[in-house]
Amino acid sequence: MTDRDADKNDNAPESIWAADGVELFVGGENPDQDGALIFSDRQLLMAASATPKFFFGHQPQGTDGNCQLFVQPNVDGKGYTLEAAIPFKALGIEPKLAR
Repeated sequence: MTDRDADKNDNAPESIWAADGVELFVGGENPDQDGALIFSDRQLLMAASATPKFFFGHQPQGTDGNCQLFVQPNVDGKGYTLEAAIPFKALGIEPKLAR
């Protein structure tokens, strides 16, 4: 990401969307459907902050929402790199071998 004020997201987890970070929506059940999220869709907010944090905004109760984040400010101070390790299960995806 290019940002002159990188690494400044001190918001509460549910408000990560309002500052530096990435918002990811994943849904494969009805990809052509417009409108609101459906039950099987997932929303993940990831903060670019000194202490990386994340929040699953749309996930069934009892589902393991775990994620590992790494945020590294760019050497030139004009942005940052955000890397995430997100388990398939947390996104509601069951990987299968391609045939």
